[in-house]
Amino acid sequence: MKVRIQGVLATAAGAAAILASAGIALADGMPGGPPPSYAGPTSWTGAYVGFESGWDFERMSQFGAAPPPVIDPKESRDGAVTAGFFLGYQHQFGPLVLGVEADLIGNQFDQPASTQCVANPFDTCTQKITDLFTVGPRVGWALGRWMPYVTGGFASGSVEFRENVTATGVADEFADKRLNGWYAGGGVDWKLSPHAVVSLEYRHTDLGSGTSEGISPATGAAIGLVTQHAESDSIMLRGSLLFGVRDVYTALK
Repeated sequence: MKVRIQGVLATAAGAAAILASAGIALADGMPGGPPPSYAGPTSWTGAYVGFESGWDFERMSQFGAAPPPVIDPKESRDGAVTAGFFLGYQHQFGPLVLGVEADLIGNQFDQPASTQCVANPFDTCTQKITDLFTVGPRVGWALGRWMPYVTGGFASGSVEFRENVTATGVADEFADKRLNGWYAGGGVDWKLSPHAVVSLEYRHTDLGSGTSEGISPATGAAIGLVTQHAESDSIMLRGSLLFGVRDVYTALK
């Protein structure tokens, strides 16, 4: 697991390096780009798009038909690999930077959380968050090339449930439910060049609870209601390109 996560983070770091090179090329290719002897204030205004990857810790619970037997309220998937894309727009007012961002994140790169089913001890119950979509505001405070920020808003994710016969691994019930909830977090951006930004971000996501029909894979028939609850904590390394107002440069004296 440690090697796999390090590999993903290394990939994200490589992507950030590519973004930095692209940002420098953009700056140098524009008329009036700053020569080495020039310096000036950094602008965070503009649209941006980027890639993110990192580590995700999921906690999930699942309940059967009424009266609902709790399968395992502490069921978790630790160290799941996650990766996604994001885009947004922000505008700087003095040191204050206000923006909005949308993220699409995939979480299907690891084994699901699993536990012995309480209702049927001969089966293994597994769950995982397969994807996340989030959208919400960001509030940052510009400190030259650095910008700490906080973020939060709406979150929507697909939660997959499977009940497998332990001896054979064959599924005898499955359910998929898209849950809607919220997320909150924060991080720090660092400008490598006028257009290239790398970031480290933490966020907590709570998708709440929802009920769907459990389906038999053998017959396709509904065999009972399944209520699921899911939340996660993630740490992401991000790389992005910022397209907007150019940094203002003045000659050094």
